[in-house]
Order: sequence, then C-alpha cells, then structure tokens
Amino acid sequence: MNIFSFPSILAKDQVAHDRNAQQSLIQNLHCVTTDYYQYAMELLKEYKFFQLCTEQQQQMIAHHLKIQHYPAGHYIYTANQNCQNIAIILKGIIRTAWTSPEGKHHIYKFLPAGLLTNIVPTVTGQCFGHDHISHEPTVLASIPANIFLDILEKNTKVLYVIFQLICNRTHLHYSDSYYQATQPLAVRLARELIYLVDFFSFQLDSDIKIKIKLSQENLADLLNSSRKNINKELSLLAQQGIVKVRYHQIHILDLKRLRALISETDMNDHSIKTGTQC
Repeated sequence: MNIFSFPSILAKDQVAHDRNAQQSLIQNLHCVTTDYYQYAMELLKEYKFFQLCTEQQQQMIAHHLKIQHYPAGHYIYTANQNCQNIAIILKGIIRTAWTSPEGKHHIYKFLPAGLLTNIVPTVTGQCFGHDHISHEPTVLASIPANIFLDILEKNTKVLYVIFQLICNRTHLHYSDSYYQATQPLAVRLARELIYLVDFFSFQLDSDIKIKIKLSQENLADLLNSSRKNINKELSLLAQQGIVKVRYHQIHILDLKRLRALISETDMNDHSIKTGTQC
C-alpha cells in the first residue's frame, strides 16, 4: 500500500493544524505590519522634508507607503539593480557591501534604524553601487520613487532640504575618504568604534556594548586593513583598558579615552576637512 495515497486521520488533523497556524501567522504579521505602518507615519512627521510637504503630498506618501519585512542575511537590493523606492529603516540594521571579482564579500558601512536611504540612486536614476543586506531581521518603509521625485519637482522647499541632506552626507563621505587615506589604523579604528557606539550600542552598568556582532574580519573590511592588523590594534586598546573584546562582541570601557584618540587629529585637520564641503 502506498501510504501517501491514504492519509490517516492524524495526517488530516496535522494539515488542518498547519493551515490554522499559517492563518494565525498571517493575521499576526498583518497586525505587526499595521503597527509598523503607524510607527513609520509617526517617524515621517519628524523628518523636515515631510513637514514641508503639502497636505496633499503627505497624503500621497501615506497612501503609497509600504512596509516590508526581511529576515537576517537577506539581499534587499543588489549592486547594479535599479532603484524603485526611497526607504526608511524602521527596525534592524542594513549592511552595505559588494562582492569582488574573486568572490570576496566586502562590508562598506552599517546603516542604522531611522535612516532615510536610496536618495541618490532615486534622484540620479542610477543603479545601486552596493548590495544592501539585512544584517539582522529588518523592517523597511518604502515610498515609490516616482512619488518622491514628483514632490521634489513641485515643492522647492522639500527639494532644498533634500539637497542639504545630500551635501551633508557627501561631506561625511569626503571626511571618511580623508581619514582612510591619511590617518593611521589606530585613529581609523577609534573613529569607526565611535560611529558604532553612536548608532548601534546600549549602556550597561559599567560599559557600553556595541549591539552589532562583528568579527575582526568585518572590521578589517570596514577599514580596508587585514585581520592581523585589526587584532593588534584591538589588543592594544584592550591593554589600555579602553575596550573589551569577546567573541564577535565589543564593549567600550572608556569612551572618553577612545574619543581622545581622534580629537587631536580632528582639531589639526579641521581646515582641510571643511574645505571639502559642498
């Protein structure tokens, strides 16, 4: 007898149970999505560009706003893919990266929750330059590119605010490039750790824990260095009592001393960096 041709009562009960579980999951996801939609609308109200939209433009955004859920490690966008929307990171972390011709995965930057992203590829009509991967379970709110571009075309106040935002980010990019090209690894590592503290950390009783699980190879990618050199610099920071390193986890024990490692460089190079402003 082919047992798969005559399912037992137990099997039928299991099918019914699975269907009920699936329907319950869909209902729960719908509720969660509704909650995230409401959260996205509240978050939008804090963005200056949204505040400067007309009431009709705000309603247009609200009508077309979509919530998207991604599991950890999911490719949200891929390099050379056309951009279809402006995105707001509601929850989670996105890592931007690219894959070399040899197949090596290089991390470029971690993007925090609350960030408005995809502006440049939307405005220029160009493809993504990096892969965008959910580093952990991530939720995005997306605005269709054509809606966003139509608002920019018709609302000069919104256009100016977005222009300012792009200029500020360009300035930060120039600053990153300057540090990468001119500063020793110790300074660049301290600067990267402070960035991670500012956007991806929480305070414990005696120290600050960086939430992102990072390997030394990840830090080597971020700083265009080697795992061996990163290990050496982290060991020196640990010996000085500035950081504590566990498996894929970094704790900042003395943030003031960590900032001091780059404060003198910041002061000496202020004139050079401000010259790169757009």
